Parts: sequence; structure tokens; C-alpha cells
Amino acid sequence: MAHTSKFQPEGMCTDLRKFINGPSSYLSLPDELKSAIEAITYIAETLQAAKDDEALKEDWQYVAMVVDRMFLWLFVIITTVGTLAIFSDAKFNHTPSDPFPVHLNH
Repeated sequence: MAHTSKFQPEGMCTDLRKFINGPSSYLSLPDELKSAIEAITYIAETLQAAKDDEALKEDWQYVAMVVDRMFLWLFVIITTVGTLAIFSDAKFNHTPSDPFPVHLNH
């Protein structure tokens, strides 16, 4: 699986492998050095992938914070407008002069 990083060029690992295998058998590196370079390359790629994942996580946390703040303000505005609407509607309701009339029809 090829991993592209936003911090380093994509072709860096292939350039290293070109030097590991060498253009000819006379210029080839010893096997121990080849395996060490491959291990170091793997560690570097893994660390870079972890850095990229952490950066992506931080980006999504920022997006979540912005959306959360937006919904907070939307809630505050809707709640305030709704409360004001209820109170303004209540001022038109007048209490009757005799709220509990007594009927003597028994």
C-alpha cells in the first residue's frame, strides 16, 4: 500500500530503494546494510503516517468545535426568540373580572 504524505515528496522511498539495489552488482550494498536501510525506511514511513493521522485528527477536532459552537448559538437564538414570543403572546391575554363565577342553578 503506497502512502502519500503531505510533508515529504511521494518518490522519496523509491529513490532510496534505487540506491539499495544499486545499478550493478559491483555497486550494490551489503545485505546487512540493505536490511537496516529498509527497516529505517519502514520506521520513518510509520512515524510519518502517525504524524499525518494526528494532524487529520486535530483538523476534525477543530471542525467539530466550530460546528458545536454554531449549534450552541443557534440553540440560544431559537430559545430566546421562542421565550420572547411566548411572553409577548401572554400580554394579550387579560384575566376576566370574575374568574370563578358561582352558578346557583342547583
